[in-house]
Amino acid sequence: AVMPPDIGGRGRRRARGSVAAAAAVALLPQTYGMYVLEESYVGMEFFQKFWFFNQTDPCKGTVEYVDFATAARHNLIRGNDEQVYMGVDMESVFPKGSKTGRESVRLQSLKTYNHGLFAISIRHMPSGCGVWPAFWMYGEEAGQSWPSMGEYDMIEGVNNDAFVKTTMHTGPGCDQSQVVEGRDFDSMWVRDENGPANNCYVNATGQYYNVGCSQEGPPGSFGETLNSAGGGTFVGEWDPASERMRTWFFPKDREPRDLHSRTPQPDTWGKPYSYFSLSEATCPARRFRDMRLVFSLNLCGDLSGAHYAHGCPDLAERMTCEELALEHPELLKEAYWLIDGLDVYQKMPDQLMNIAGSAAAPPGMGGPAVAASAGGWVPAAPRGAQAPGPQARPP
Repeated sequence: AVMPPDIGGRGRRRARGSVAAAAAVALLPQTYGMYVLEESYVGMEFFQKFWFFNQTDPCKGTVEYVDFATAARHNLIRGNDEQVYMGVDMESVFPKGSKTGRESVRLQSLKTYNHGLFAISIRHMPSGCGVWPAFWMYGEEAGQSWPSMGEYDMIEGVNNDAFVKTTMHTGPGCDQSQVVEGRDFDSMWVRDENGPANNCYVNATGQYYNVGCSQEGPPGSFGETLNSAGGGTFVGEWDPASERMRTWFFPKDREPRDLHSRTPQPDTWGKPYSYFSLSEATCPARRFRDMRLVFSLNLCGDLSGAHYAHGCPDLAERMTCEELALEHPELLKEAYWLIDGLDVYQKMPDQLMNIAGSAAAPPGMGGPAVAASAGGWVPAAPRGAQAPGPQARPP
């Protein structure tokens, strides 16, 4: 497997915002303008910003999710200033009939979000038969189990899929049937014999359990087709004020210039491949709150296992998905993430932009680290948030 370079390399500088300027506008009526960089995850502290989920996989995958120390000791994770690597154990061979799982990782951010622009640049995505990778967000807290606080799957697919699927999962009252292919987004609804999957409620009538509302990504946006092209960049916009979730995919070296300069202007990027309405009548924005970023790398389980025979018919004649996962590490050499960047942007109040003036960072150097609060805009919360509990049901 391709591994990132040794630790070292170019550091990232970040300009600091003006706290005094934030305080000066806290009591003013606020309108929101351009996006500014809140946090750049990829770097030497990447793994300090996540909790390693190490409990039984709720998706019934043939994996054993391990903690940070185990993942580091067994070379499942590596990182430096430029890249982050996360993969499965590619060496162990388990006895036939074993009830264990192959070691893998699932990371959940310590920080929670209620809006933002999330840009992830991927050099390599886990691919191959039996593999189920996802980059997603979900909310959960005591007394509010999944999916009452929403789930947004920006990147998800299984086996030999050639395009990504972007999906939302919610409780009742999130019907996207008024969102139209071609008009609102530049792709298609995922379909089965029941028709388009356009109701996000996990128990929606006329849809299989937990299908959610799901849209196809463009060709070449997943798996081996993405990897052979050198990767690409996904950008998800969660914008409750504008009542929408939008997602774009840009093949490698075709990203917008403003994204390269870290001054993103998504309204200039053209139609997204995925669009979900968060209007009060369609799917109230309050159904999504306090969501965490999640990387997961599963094997078989509820989704990949269910589609294994269809996606990998030749292998399915010789072995089950579970036999592949446990007895054939040579078939899992592509089951790893290689991430070049993960940046989170937030909209800056126009008033703060005007007052801060020269305090803002120049293009390409990031911007003030800010986060929304009831009283205005304040410096982003430090690390050390309480680790999240297990989720009842992942994507």
